[in-house]
Amino acid sequence: MAVDRILQSRPQPEVTTGPPPVPPAEGDSVAPTPSSPLLQPAPTPKWPPPNLITLAAIKDALAWHPAPRSKHAFKFKLTELAARTNLEILESYNYDLQAILLEDTHSPLWPGSEFRPTAILDPVLQGHPLWPQAKKTLMHGAPASRTSSKPSSSATTSPPPRKARHSSGRRSRKAAS
Repeated sequence: MAVDRILQSRPQPEVTTGPPPVPPAEGDSVAPTPSSPLLQPAPTPKWPPPNLITLAAIKDALAWHPAPRSKHAFKFKLTELAARTNLEILESYNYDLQAILLEDTHSPLWPGSEFRPTAILDPVLQGHPLWPQAKKTLMHGAPASRTSSKPSSSATTSPPPRKARHSSGRRSRKAAS
Protein backbone atom coordinates (compact mmCIF):
# COMPACT_ATOMS: atom_id res chain seq x y z
CA MET A 1 0.00 0.00 0.00
CA ALA A 2 1.02 3.62 -0.35
CA VAL A 3 1.45 4.10 3.40
CA ASP A 4 3.78 1.10 3.62
CA ARG A 5 5.91 2.53 0.80
CA ILE A 6 6.10 5.89 2.61
CA LEU A 7 7.17 4.27 5.87
CA GLN A 8 9.74 2.05 4.11
CA SER A 9 11.21 4.95 2.13
CA ARG A 10 12.03 6.93 5.28
CA PRO A 11 15.79 6.82 5.94
CA GLN A 12 16.65 4.85 9.03
CA PRO A 13 19.21 6.42 11.41
CA GLU A 14 22.55 4.66 11.54
CA VAL A 15 23.36 3.26 14.93
CA THR A 16 26.96 2.44 15.70
CA THR A 17 27.90 -0.15 18.25
CA GLY A 18 31.17 -0.96 19.90
CA PRO A 19 33.21 0.25 22.79
CA PRO A 20 32.76 3.85 23.83
CA PRO A 21 35.28 6.19 22.28
CA VAL A 22 38.34 7.03 24.35
CA PRO A 23 39.65 10.56 24.01
CA PRO A 24 43.40 10.88 23.49
CA ALA A 25 45.44 11.33 26.64
CA GLU A 26 46.93 14.71 27.39
CA GLY A 27 50.08 15.24 25.44
CA ASP A 28 49.18 12.43 23.01
CA SER A 29 49.74 13.54 19.44
CA VAL A 30 47.01 11.29 18.05
CA ALA A 31 43.92 13.32 17.23
CA PRO A 32 40.50 11.85 16.39
CA THR A 33 40.17 10.92 12.73
CA PRO A 34 37.11 11.84 10.62
CA SER A 35 35.92 8.24 10.93
CA SER A 36 36.20 8.38 14.70
CA PRO A 37 32.88 7.97 16.58
CA LEU A 38 33.63 11.27 18.33
CA LEU A 39 33.13 13.19 15.09
CA GLN A 40 30.09 11.25 13.86
CA PRO A 41 26.72 12.98 14.20
CA ALA A 42 24.45 11.49 16.81
CA PRO A 43 21.40 9.73 15.39
CA THR A 44 18.38 12.03 15.50
CA PRO A 45 14.80 10.88 15.17
CA LYS A 46 12.68 12.39 12.40
CA TRP A 47 10.62 15.27 13.72
CA PRO A 48 7.74 15.38 14.00
CA PRO A 49 7.34 11.64 14.33
CA PRO A 50 4.61 10.12 12.16
CA ASN A 51 1.27 9.78 13.85
CA LEU A 52 0.87 6.02 13.62
CA ILE A 53 -2.85 6.18 14.40
CA THR A 54 -3.46 8.55 11.48
CA LEU A 55 -1.28 6.46 9.17
CA ALA A 56 -3.23 3.34 10.16
CA ALA A 57 -6.53 5.17 9.50
CA ILE A 58 -5.28 6.24 6.05
CA LYS A 59 -4.17 2.67 5.35
CA ASP A 60 -7.62 1.35 6.34
CA ALA A 61 -9.38 3.97 4.20
CA LEU A 62 -7.25 3.07 1.18
CA ALA A 63 -7.87 -0.66 1.66
CA TRP A 64 -11.69 -0.30 1.77
CA HIS A 65 -13.64 -1.54 -1.26
CA PRO A 66 -17.33 -0.78 -1.84
CA ALA A 67 -20.01 -3.46 -1.95
CA PRO A 68 -21.28 -4.35 -5.42
CA ARG A 69 -23.71 -1.76 -6.77
CA SER A 70 -27.31 -2.58 -7.54
CA LYS A 71 -28.91 -1.45 -10.77
CA HIS A 72 -31.04 1.65 -10.39
CA ALA A 73 -34.56 1.81 -11.80
CA PHE A 74 -34.20 5.07 -13.72
CA LYS A 75 -33.38 5.03 -17.42
CA PHE A 76 -30.84 7.61 -18.60
CA LYS A 77 -31.64 7.61 -22.31
CA LEU A 78 -33.36 10.23 -24.40
CA THR A 79 -36.16 7.96 -25.56
CA GLU A 80 -39.90 7.97 -25.11
CA LEU A 81 -39.75 4.57 -23.38
CA ALA A 82 -37.19 5.85 -20.85
CA ALA A 83 -39.31 8.94 -20.18
CA ARG A 84 -42.42 6.79 -19.57
CA THR A 85 -40.50 4.42 -17.30
CA ASN A 86 -39.06 7.29 -15.25
CA LEU A 87 -42.48 8.95 -14.99
CA GLU A 88 -44.03 5.69 -13.73
CA ILE A 89 -41.33 5.41 -11.07
CA LEU A 90 -41.91 8.98 -9.93
CA GLU A 91 -45.70 8.52 -9.87
CA SER A 92 -45.38 5.36 -7.77
CA TYR A 93 -43.50 7.39 -5.13
CA ASN A 94 -45.84 10.39 -5.37
CA TYR A 95 -43.05 12.34 -7.12
CA ASP A 96 -40.81 12.09 -4.04
CA LEU A 97 -37.36 11.81 -5.63
CA GLN A 98 -35.61 11.77 -2.25
CA ALA A 99 -37.58 8.70 -1.16
CA ILE A 100 -36.59 6.93 -4.38
CA LEU A 101 -32.91 7.77 -4.02
CA LEU A 102 -32.72 6.81 -0.34
CA GLU A 103 -34.56 3.50 -0.72
CA ASP A 104 -31.65 1.49 -2.14
CA THR A 105 -28.42 2.04 -0.20
CA HIS A 106 -26.40 0.11 -2.81
CA SER A 107 -27.57 2.24 -5.72
CA PRO A 108 -25.03 4.46 -7.49
CA LEU A 109 -27.63 7.23 -7.05
CA TRP A 110 -27.40 7.04 -3.24
CA PRO A 111 -26.03 10.38 -1.91
CA GLY A 112 -22.28 10.11 -1.43
CA SER A 113 -22.10 6.58 -2.86
CA GLU A 114 -19.03 7.49 -4.90
CA PHE A 115 -17.12 8.27 -1.68
CA ARG A 116 -15.87 6.09 1.13
CA PRO A 117 -18.21 5.79 4.15
CA THR A 118 -17.96 8.56 6.72
CA ALA A 119 -17.09 6.02 9.42
CA ILE A 120 -13.89 5.23 7.49
CA LEU A 121 -13.09 8.87 6.66
CA ASP A 122 -13.84 10.18 10.16
CA PRO A 123 -10.55 9.08 11.81
CA VAL A 124 -8.59 10.72 8.99
CA LEU A 125 -10.57 13.96 8.65
CA GLN A 126 -12.02 14.56 12.11
CA GLY A 127 -9.57 17.38 12.85
CA HIS A 128 -10.42 19.38 9.71
CA PRO A 129 -12.64 22.40 10.42
CA LEU A 130 -14.92 21.69 7.43
CA TRP A 131 -15.33 17.97 8.13
CA PRO A 132 -18.68 18.24 10.00
CA GLN A 133 -20.32 19.96 7.01
CA ALA A 134 -18.65 17.62 4.50
CA LYS A 135 -19.76 14.62 6.57
CA LYS A 136 -23.34 15.91 6.61
CA THR A 137 -23.24 16.38 2.83
CA LEU A 138 -21.87 12.88 2.29
CA MET A 139 -24.53 11.34 4.50
CA HIS A 140 -27.58 13.32 3.34
CA GLY A 141 -26.64 14.84 0.00
CA ALA A 142 -26.04 18.44 -0.95
CA PRO A 143 -28.91 20.86 -0.42
CA ALA A 144 -30.65 21.72 -3.65
CA SER A 145 -31.64 25.29 -4.35
CA ARG A 146 -35.39 25.76 -4.24
CA THR A 147 -35.27 28.93 -6.34
CA SER A 148 -36.15 29.02 -9.99
CA SER A 149 -33.34 28.40 -12.46
CA LYS A 150 -34.76 31.12 -14.73
CA PRO A 151 -33.04 34.50 -14.55
CA SER A 152 -34.92 36.99 -12.42
CA SER A 153 -36.74 39.85 -14.11
CA SER A 154 -34.23 42.33 -12.69
CA ALA A 155 -31.41 40.46 -14.42
CA THR A 156 -33.07 40.81 -17.83
CA THR A 157 -33.86 44.53 -17.59
CA SER A 158 -31.24 47.10 -18.42
CA PRO A 159 -29.63 48.94 -15.54
CA PRO A 160 -30.72 52.53 -14.86
CA PRO A 161 -28.66 55.21 -16.59
CA ARG A 162 -25.61 56.35 -14.65
CA LYS A 163 -25.56 59.86 -13.32
CA ALA A 164 -22.52 61.95 -14.17
CA ARG A 165 -20.21 62.66 -11.27
CA HIS A 166 -18.35 65.92 -11.00
CA SER A 167 -15.55 66.85 -8.66
CA SER A 168 -17.22 70.10 -7.71
CA GLY A 169 -20.86 70.80 -7.05
CA ARG A 170 -21.15 72.85 -10.29
CA ARG A 171 -22.23 71.38 -13.57
CA SER A 172 -19.76 71.20 -16.43
CA ARG A 173 -20.23 73.30 -19.59
CA LYS A 174 -21.19 70.22 -21.64
CA ALA A 175 -23.82 69.15 -19.10
CA ALA A 176 -25.24 72.71 -18.99
CA SER A 177 -25.69 73.01 -22.73
